[in-house]
Amino acid sequence: MKKLISIIIVGCALAVTTDDIYDNSYALIIGIDKYENVSNLDYAVDDAKSIKSLLIEQFKFSPDNITLLINEKATYTKIKKSLSYVTRKASENDRILIFFAGHGETIDLPESGEMGFLIPVDGEKDDLYATSLEMDDLRKVSSLSQAKHILYLVDACYGGLAATNTRGLEASTPGFIDKITRDKSRQIITAGGRGEKVIEKAEWGHSAFTLNILRGLKDWMADINTDGIITAEELGLFLKNRVTKDSENLQTPQVRRFTSHEGEFVFFGKDVKLSDNNNDMVNVDKKVIRDLLSQIDNIDEIISGCTDSKAENYDPDALKDDKSCVYSDLPGGIDLLLNNYLPDSQEIDVLFKNMFESDPSNGLAGFQFNVTGATLLDAFGGVAEGYGFMISSSASLVIGFSLEAAMIPVNNDSDILVTLSLLDVSKEICLTEVILAGLGGANIQTIEANSCLNIK
Repeated sequence: MKKLISIIIVGCALAVTTDDIYDNSYALIIGIDKYENVSNLDYAVDDAKSIKSLLIEQFKFSPDNITLLINEKATYTKIKKSLSYVTRKASENDRILIFFAGHGETIDLPESGEMGFLIPVDGEKDDLYATSLEMDDLRKVSSLSQAKHILYLVDACYGGLAATNTRGLEASTPGFIDKITRDKSRQIITAGGRGEKVIEKAEWGHSAFTLNILRGLKDWMADINTDGIITAEELGLFLKNRVTKDSENLQTPQVRRFTSHEGEFVFFGKDVKLSDNNNDMVNVDKKVIRDLLSQIDNIDEIISGCTDSKAENYDPDALKDDKSCVYSDLPGGIDLLLNNYLPDSQEIDVLFKNMFESDPSNGLAGFQFNVTGATLLDAFGGVAEGYGFMISSSASLVIGFSLEAAMIPVNNDSDILVTLSLLDVSKEICLTEVILAGLGGANIQTIEANSCLNIK
């Protein structure tokens, strides 16, 4: 029996490499500073070149598979032909990333609705249909491609997105990595919506959108659930928060899908390794091991315990569930965690989510927590501010509540509760003495375990 068990464990402990997911990676990168017929930009070309370097140096894109069109090369005809070429060249197990930095424009349709355009170097605002790339062309060309995953990163603000605002699978879904990497995806993240302006600053040397793509991917800050991979959806959540802040609410990125597929364009981290070779890797879900072991009768030697990560007494080392899991019945089993630390501004987000399915009527009417490892300057933003909560803070304490009995809905998706502005940050920041409340102060939940984040 011991021999059989060891074979199963070794077989299930295999890792997933980048090459297991994608045969080839392609990119079309466009940046336009110097326009022929519309106003110029300052950093679109630098943005495009930085994205190209990021894909080559960090994510194993072959330089031969990257097409770069900048300024005078980024004509309407060349962009259309390059889109057609890269989408036709990619096979069913390949991925495509398309990046555009330049002007976008939106026009109203005669009866109702709107139409968005990306403006090439020779585009004319007075004749957008004939000289610019219609937003719907991105959807059409992606539907013609056999590629498994296509991601558009559009550093332009415009409306008319012919796409759906649907979310992908939850990371807690059994077999999550396998499902999102097998299913197709056609995803798009734009820098902002209609009427918003792309914000560029000399101190950044980039636009707000590209600056935070680099922060999120190069510095690995967009790995919200710290599992060693960044999905397009995680990147979108990170960009919506950071770009909105950096632009002082002048632009908010839009995250959409062109199809109902639940796959995800995935970025693998270089530091996630499970073997001696240099491949990028992530762990196979332990649920696979547990499901196999559950079919074996005599496995007393296997570590037993609570194997549900949503339970209060979850044991990450347990491979056999002993039915000892304990769940909080206080409001919704809400958990708080720290993420998205920005060293330049010394700001960090407090995220919250439900840890298991609960009564949807449960919500958050108040919260209080202490901060250790830094001096607290301010607490602001997030959904707490969006729901009109009063947020007060001292050097170490944050309190939030509603004077109008408002409640923040809590579900299984991570969202930003508040953002903390810090000073004198140490190597580890923690949330301690967390207290969460429902309406009227009822349903009090105290979280005894500290939520900490190591600052590298």
